[in-house]
Amino acid sequence: MAALLASHGYPALALGYFGLPGLPDVLENIPLEYFTTAARLLAAQPGVDPNHVLAMRYSRGSEAALLLADDYPDLIHGAVVYSPSAQVNGGFPDYGTTAWTKDGKPIAQGLIPLDHISGPVMTIAGADDQLWTSPLWARQIVQELDAAGNHYPHQALVFPNAGHGVGTYPYLAAGTRPVHPVTGREIDLGGSRAGNAAAQEAGWLKVLTLLASL
Repeated sequence: MAALLASHGYPALALGYFGLPGLPDVLENIPLEYFTTAARLLAAQPGVDPNHVLAMRYSRGSEAALLLADDYPDLIHGAVVYSPSAQVNGGFPDYGTTAWTKDGKPIAQGLIPLDHISGPVMTIAGADDQLWTSPLWARQIVQELDAAGNHYPHQALVFPNAGHGVGTYPYLAAGTRPVHPVTGREIDLGGSRAGNAAAQEAGWLKVLTLLASL
């Protein structure tokens, strides 16, 4: 995704946060400060507008993207989230642990506050998501922004016949029942190949339109 964004002229930084060398093996106790350090590094690069740095993430990463946009509105100016959650969930694969921390303290599970967002928010979900209730959460995020009186653009895109694999790479076919890289188990993401492909293409064009408007 970072390379694809860069090919359209938008400087981007891809950041792993678990399951890679030098990082935690699982999604547990990931500090938000890790992401802010990276965001400041990106903002300082030539060609980057530090007033328009967005977080873009998928699935569990959507929690971090929304938390960052709300907790650090002077640094992260909005978010694009695919198959999102409107709430903080437990760690993974052990849901009894803490997924995210801030200032060294666990971020409690529950609804993600969205009253400090300082830029646009786009949520993208598939109506047939079989992994979790991302269509409901995608709309809920927008409703929360409405209730908070947020005046920046925000919208929910929920595509029929698409599942959890609604994003983020357009034009590349993908299966709907992959083996999870962490648990090793087959999972049903919902949707169809055709439905996902159509949603990925349409969603990507919406993302490019949003970025062009900044």
